Amino acid sequence: MPYQSTEVWERLKSAMRDYRALKKDHKSTQAVEALIIFYAGWLGHYVGDGSQPLHVTIKYNGWVGDNPNEYTTEHKIHAKFESDFVKANIKEKEVAALVPAQPLPHGDISTITWRI
Repeated sequence: MPYQSTEVWERLKSAMRDYRALKKDHKSTQAVEALIIFYAGWLGHYVGDGSQPLHVTIKYNGWVGDNPNEYTTEHKIHAKFESDFVKANIKEKEVAALVPAQPLPHGDISTITWRI
């Protein structure tokens, strides 16, 4: 995750530089604006997914192969966890109070990602 996050972060920074250069030259920024939105969404989704426990196992979408403990082989377990479980157990009001808005730490994005 830290490696992919760093790559997407660098793409986002590059797109923002392109935006500023185009704006300065009074050229159309429409295409680069779309890229910025895409990269920001990709990064946000990817970093958020880093907290999903199934993302840290090769059995991320149901057990495959020998299954001595009879874990689920349901291939929709990943989606069920990310949607049904979260919706049923996590309420935005309860979480919002625990996560105060704060600026990101400054420094190299790779170092920051490993630290988080």
